[in-house]
Amino acid sequence: MTERWNIGQWGTACGPRPVSRDIPGGQATVVEEGVELVITSSDRAFRTATCYETMPGLVQSSHSVTQRSWQTRCVSAPGDPRQTTLVTNLTATDTTMSLDETGAYQFRVSGQNCTASARRTRNYRLALRKGETAPPAVTPEPTATAAGTMPAPPLPAPGAAGQAPFSRPSTAGKCAEPGEPARLEVTPVRKLLRPGEHFTFRTQAFDASGCAVPPKVSWAVTTAGARVTVSPGGMVTVADDAEDGTVEMTVAFAGKAARVRVEVATPARYEALLSTASATDAGESEEAATIVASGSLSANSAVAQDGARARKTTFVVIIGTLALGLAVLGFLLMRRNATNPPESADSTPAPIAYIAAPGGAPPLGAPARLTGSRNVICPSCRSEFSAGTTFCPRDGNRLATGTAGAPGGSMTLAGGVCPTCGRGYDPGVRTCPVHGDELVPAAAYRPRAEAGPVPERGKICPSCGGRYGGEATFCGKDGTALVLVN
Repeated sequence: MTERWNIGQWGTACGPRPVSRDIPGGQATVVEEGVELVITSSDRAFRTATCYETMPGLVQSSHSVTQRSWQTRCVSAPGDPRQTTLVTNLTATDTTMSLDETGAYQFRVSGQNCTASARRTRNYRLALRKGETAPPAVTPEPTATAAGTMPAPPLPAPGAAGQAPFSRPSTAGKCAEPGEPARLEVTPVRKLLRPGEHFTFRTQAFDASGCAVPPKVSWAVTTAGARVTVSPGGMVTVADDAEDGTVEMTVAFAGKAARVRVEVATPARYEALLSTASATDAGESEEAATIVASGSLSANSAVAQDGARARKTTFVVIIGTLALGLAVLGFLLMRRNATNPPESADSTPAPIAYIAAPGGAPPLGAPARLTGSRNVICPSCRSEFSAGTTFCPRDGNRLATGTAGAPGGSMTLAGGVCPTCGRGYDPGVRTCPVHGDELVPAAAYRPRAEAGPVPERGKICPSCGGRYGGEATFCGKDGTALVLVN
């Protein structure tokens, strides 16, 4: 394993700086599970449906499979101060495999920014196929590599300088002999597909100690007459002549079953469904179906959990509360205007104060002049916003406290913007961890949206439901890319 680090901002509170290194390999076993691969070494198992590096709080945001390649993207939760993005790629030939993972880390520790990017590569060479006889023993080549343990990068936890923020206790001893499967997670609960497409649901099984074990499940399509099939490994194939509609499927585990849905949609309807807040850009819901058994696979007591309904109810309650609060605010402003006479022409104008958009961001193009709080600045485009905003609505970068261009200020260098996705990164990050493009200065970046007029419909955050004008690109609360409102 070759690991190379590129350090951006790194204060004393960030702890030890990550160091580039080369980690020896060893022997590994590769097994097919449906369309996925499981690469097992002496102390860990890596599945192509997950990212290679693991850390608390990471969730899978997308996954794609072709005949001989696998790509997985993992991100931190929107409110996590340890913002991380990982993109893992595995490609294969008849006799070799190559692993390539890029990572971008943006942490906030004791008022200091800790930013870095990393790239991990590993090559595998075929030694023996299943069913073949091992050749006579030979001296192993010192350059042979295989899947091995990847120690957690030495980045600090927020508020605890010198400690790794995603260091995890070793499970090598505990998981050397895993027990019977006790819990199954199926992701996502709902998936949008067009006719002719296929998709593999992600299943992960764990024993009572939390060790990963091979999932032993069975799949079935329960919607009668559906032009959809599902393989034993969970790969769903939609026929070319399939009609619009919802197809119900079940996944059985430990004597119980959980339901998942495939929404078949024509291309025009597919784009309309993607613009709603109930699906990600990949057409997947964020909920997972979970089956928890009381014992082994033969246990009779199990429960299937689906958090979709609870999430939708919470979303509706939040939107209702915000609407009520805005109504009360509007009523108070109307009473205030009715009781206060207009100012004379020669009176001194009052300082400008903007009503913050969701997440606290002022309207794009307006100066941040809210009094009584210190403004925050985008490290890449250098725009200032009122305190309380977390992410830049222009490029999605995490905001920092300081004064742009001030002598001795905390921000003297500007970051860059990815020319493909428009997302900004802190000073020191040179390439986009998602697309691999070299970053450009914010002043030189011109998004495709500038080629035409600003959309009149406005935009909405698919994660928190916050609404923005058509000129915004990212959510100021959680940094999620905005979508157009129908």
